[in-house]
Amino acid sequence: MEALFGYGSLILPMSVLGRFDEELRSRIDELRENGGASKEFLNYYMSERPVEKWKASDLHMVPAKIYGLKRSYSLEVYDSGNMLVAEEASKDEFINGVVIFPLDKNQVDKISETEEGYRTVEKKRDEIESYIPEEKLSEKGVEIPDKVKVYVADEEVEEVNKDTERTRSEPYHQYIVNGIRMIAEEWYTDEDQKQKLVEDFMSDFRKTTFEIDENMEWKRMIQK
Repeated sequence: MEALFGYGSLILPMSVLGRFDEELRSRIDELRENGGASKEFLNYYMSERPVEKWKASDLHMVPAKIYGLKRSYSLEVYDSGNMLVAEEASKDEFINGVVIFPLDKNQVDKISETEEGYRTVEKKRDEIESYIPEEKLSEKGVEIPDKVKVYVADEEVEEVNKDTERTRSEPYHQYIVNGIRMIAEEWYTDEDQKQKLVEDFMSDFRKTTFEIDENMEWKRMIQK
């Protein structure tokens, strides 16, 4: 069994499945061939069939912080704006996202095929802090693996541009917003607990994510 840490579009559960599920990936490839982009992909992932497939899967998605990394909207791929990319940082810095498991090697390979421009680094359990209390994890029979792989920037990839003049792709950003809301629904039935998880997660996201501002300076999203 393997585990990955998703901090961008991989926060959306259906987007994870869409990398290795043949039916979903075939549909995304078809949309791409017809000129579709991030917004069209998101609309499909949020439709009934992909959601049903996720609900029927055995994937765990645990919202968490992972230390020793920082991230920015500096990957220039879509015309609509930039995607996120992480890089190694001091041990006190963190980003948030979701621990995704259990995955077999073939599933990880399929996901990696869609993450061109990234390499993986391995993080240990003591570098990961779950938003879900241990008692809640135990209640659901979920244990975060001892080792988790994270996709980080490959310095040789030209699409990673720290001199970018572009802000985030809003359709891409909605993968994150929709993803954490859906994951909160899976973990809690109480509406206040769901809302608290979403608010805590998105607050940390804004504090730890860098984006270019109108003066072409890198700022945390919360500072803009």
